[in-house]
Amino acid sequence: MKICQRKIARESVFCGSLILVNAKHRLREEREPELSAVRDSRLKMRMQTVAAQALTALIAASERAAWQEEKNRERIVCVSGYRSREEQAGIFARSLAENGQVFTETYVAYPGCSEHETGLAMDLGKEQKEIDFICPEFPRDGMFGVFRRLAPEYGFVERYPAGREEQTGIGAEPWHFRYVGTPHAQIMAERGMVLEEYVRWIRQYELSDNPFLYCAGGKTAAIGYLRVSDRGENVYIAVPGNGTVSISGDNIDGVIVTVEAGER
Repeated sequence: MKICQRKIARESVFCGSLILVNAKHRLREEREPELSAVRDSRLKMRMQTVAAQALTALIAASERAAWQEEKNRERIVCVSGYRSREEQAGIFARSLAENGQVFTETYVAYPGCSEHETGLAMDLGKEQKEIDFICPEFPRDGMFGVFRRLAPEYGFVERYPAGREEQTGIGAEPWHFRYVGTPHAQIMAERGMVLEEYVRWIRQYELSDNPFLYCAGGKTAAIGYLRVSDRGENVYIAVPGNGTVSISGDNIDGVIVTVEAGER
């Protein structure tokens, strides 16, 4: 097997599809990421390009499946995607003035603590004449139930499910979906984990000698954690040359490396 060396820069800890962004772990980057528009029937919302492409495909697949099953022409609309730090600050201030502190701190993240600033999150809603841009309606049946069922296959998770507020620090938001990529979304869905739990859990699987092996759909992935913050400026790791390697920081002190087996 061919082995290649991959360099992991110190700043890799703070970027990638698995970074944890919440009140305890602020987003380090204020720079706008590479963004693309999600295909949408009403509003033109942007996400990081890989997430936008995945969401476009997910919405299309959900619509096809739902229309075939129920002959129902409901549509999903993207309500709020990427926001700059300045935009998030404005939304927080307006909600504070209009809705009060309790509502705002439950449903609106502080500037620097919002997933929307990563370009990896999207608020979705049911297409209708009036849409609440803070708490859009996103049901659990019909088209929307199909979307929820298919979401992990495309790398998305419902980020703030009901009953998990103690873990996430955010009130239930059935409309807020986060791109974490595959196979991480499938693992989180199968194990009932929110991102805070997944990031803590995967740390037990060290990249060098104890990676987590995940098999689904005839594919195998090895996932391992590597602490970076105490190793100097850059770290080099050995990975198979015939596989697909993805590296994401956790926004704490390390990176999560995923190696998906290549064709034999």
